[in-house]
Amino acid sequence: MRTHCRLLLILALAAFCAPVAAAAAELRVAATIFPLYDLLRQIGGERVEPFSIVPPGASPHTFAPTPQLLARIESADAVFAVGLGLDVWIERALEGGRNGGPMLLGDRLRQQGLLDTHGDVHGHEGHGEVNPHIWLDPELLPALVRMIADELMRIDPQGAVQYQANAATLSASLEDLAHRAAERCAPFRGRAIVVVHGAYSYLCEFLGVEMLVITLSPGAEPSARAMARLVNRARQSGVGAVFREPQLSPRAAQALAAELGVPLMVLDPLGEPNTPGRDTLQGLLNFNVEQILTSMERGAR
Repeated sequence: MRTHCRLLLILALAAFCAPVAAAAAELRVAATIFPLYDLLRQIGGERVEPFSIVPPGASPHTFAPTPQLLARIESADAVFAVGLGLDVWIERALEGGRNGGPMLLGDRLRQQGLLDTHGDVHGHEGHGEVNPHIWLDPELLPALVRMIADELMRIDPQGAVQYQANAATLSASLEDLAHRAAERCAPFRGRAIVVVHGAYSYLCEFLGVEMLVITLSPGAEPSARAMARLVNRARQSGVGAVFREPQLSPRAAQALAAELGVPLMVLDPLGEPNTPGRDTLQGLLNFNVEQILTSMERGAR
């Protein structure tokens, strides 16, 4: 009898001390690009398991998913995309699928009239009426956060309290970042930067910086005449650097930097999980602001 009781006690203690397995996420969601993935990660917390479709180093402008990746995407509970002509491949791939197609966040912002004040193409040929890089706009981010939180609450009402709390924390963080960036860039308002393509028009508009664009179409090479005009404008503006992007060929930016005699620097429109300092949306925005500040400080010397 005592042996039996001792065995029961040991089994009970073992069960009590055994590690508790983490609860499975309620939702499995896909995001076309890393910045949307990171917003979903921060808003969703442990209730959401997001994954990013476009891998690090690739560009959403030219991406084409494999059949294996498409099967993974189609198994997700929801798919979040930018829209506005940036990731049309996901719209085509999921047309008529079980989850009703992706949620096009940029299109919804435009429908709500939130892009009207920013709405020209800003050096973005082939994307329709507006620049699709909405996640790089500090003024649009609070609305983007609310939209994602609302959609998560719609498909998972039981997580509403958590989604609302996480969204409030994230919005406060982004608003503080925007305030500090605007303050630091205030002495350089009206100056110019040179970028490889026009992803940064929202950020430049917010910071009061002119954006000179090497090419309207991402990945394309500018003509000799266009480069000559850009060299003249860049010299007149006293730019301190030329910016390339990790996802695009640096050749045109390298040639321009050499012609101007200024450093070649990096602006990153997407970030990635394995690059410290650019592995969150906040980090990505901070990185780009710091790079812009550094270039303008050099140009002011």
